[in-house]
Amino acid sequence: MNIIIVGAGTVGSNIAELLLQENHDITVIDIDKGRLQDLGELLDIRTLHGYGTSTEVLAAAGIAEAQLLLAVTNNDEVNMISAFTAKQMGARKTVARVRNRCYLDATKLNYRRFLGIDLIISPEILTAVEIVRFLDNPDAMALAHYAHGKVQLRQLVLSASSRFVGQQLRNISLPEGVLVVSIAREKALIIPKGDDQLLPGDKITIIGIPERMTEVQRMFKPPSPEVETIMIAGGGETGLFLAETLEQRDYKVKLVEANRERCHYLSEILTRTAVVHGDVTKLPFLLEERVKNVDVFIAVTGDDETNVMSSVLAKEIGVKQCVTKVGRPDYVAVLRKMGIDLVLSPRMVTANKVLSLVKRGIIKSVSLIEEGKIEVIEFQAMGDSKVVGKPLSQIAFPKGTLVAALVKHGEVRVPRGTDVIEAGDIVIAVGLTEVIDDLETLFHSQTEIRV
Repeated sequence: MNIIIVGAGTVGSNIAELLLQENHDITVIDIDKGRLQDLGELLDIRTLHGYGTSTEVLAAAGIAEAQLLLAVTNNDEVNMISAFTAKQMGARKTVARVRNRCYLDATKLNYRRFLGIDLIISPEILTAVEIVRFLDNPDAMALAHYAHGKVQLRQLVLSASSRFVGQQLRNISLPEGVLVVSIAREKALIIPKGDDQLLPGDKITIIGIPERMTEVQRMFKPPSPEVETIMIAGGGETGLFLAETLEQRDYKVKLVEANRERCHYLSEILTRTAVVHGDVTKLPFLLEERVKNVDVFIAVTGDDETNVMSSVLAKEIGVKQCVTKVGRPDYVAVLRKMGIDLVLSPRMVTANKVLSLVKRGIIKSVSLIEEGKIEVIEFQAMGDSKVVGKPLSQIAFPKGTLVAALVKHGEVRVPRGTDVIEAGDIVIAVGLTEVIDDLETLFHSQTEIRV
């Protein structure tokens, strides 16, 4: 694809890097020459100095031939005007990053429809949604759904007390319809085979039918106590949306915000949440607020240092589970090693949404796990693709890939070597990012590839 990104900040740079790995042609527009120079030295992309709202700049970027424009600056209005202008000038799809909740409330004015923007995304709200999923199932580090909910993905960490420590996967009797598809071990990422052993601290990704996932999850990790009390650090858009969502449930929620004026604003909106003014990086404050009695501590301020420090302090005091938001994806693995139960990067959450847009027609959905090093892709098999009509054992799948689930006529199964993929079947496959293009090629129409 020919893709134009408006904004060379942290979000734009991260998306550019991910899309470049997918072999797309990338042009990045920004008014900051220094950012563009740094990005151009790091990545093999085209950079263009100027305003993303300018028709002259967009024309110079080749907007009329662009399949996708992503406007991801820190300014909501710039992003929406840029996406609107790009659409009028011929861009096939446009995406605008938006923070202000007034632009996201379609009950008053549907800005997306009014401006003709294909997708409005809020990294802050997407992050809050992921946190809610975690609270619904605190023993799973990540949750994703495929094939209209018929297939589910979960991640968990193997405790040292598990009876499966030291066992080979082939000797573990999993429920029917469930498969272990990846193992993250320190710096190693493993697409497993039957002779792979499980070790304490392994982060395991499992895929299968939803009805069996809770059962298999409990096989690997004892269930955590039920969550009742929650403390949220940070009253920005993520914290506010999270508190509003949790108010609709039976949780007891306390939200801590460092800005006194923001506290007054939050108190006017939130009806069942206790809003407290304070500094979550101060140990005396956390002790005074009895954070050790909280079931889950969630740090979602706009500052990485505050989120990391407060989460570490909360863990030291005795909080059962901690959720931390960080801007830099490379912090994720480090914080997990420090005992943080769930670490989220809004950039990676946003990248999942963007990648789903840029994938071609046979791909129904895509998820990034392990900081973008592994992709989980939902394919629909094309009639004349290389995978159709052959037993799986006779297909030369790239090393580092795995077919995790097969959906035939609405029925889900973990495939075996004798299974044959038919045209129209839904296939959930897992692969290391560096070989995912080779995997995609197998599923594409041979006519399309020749063209």
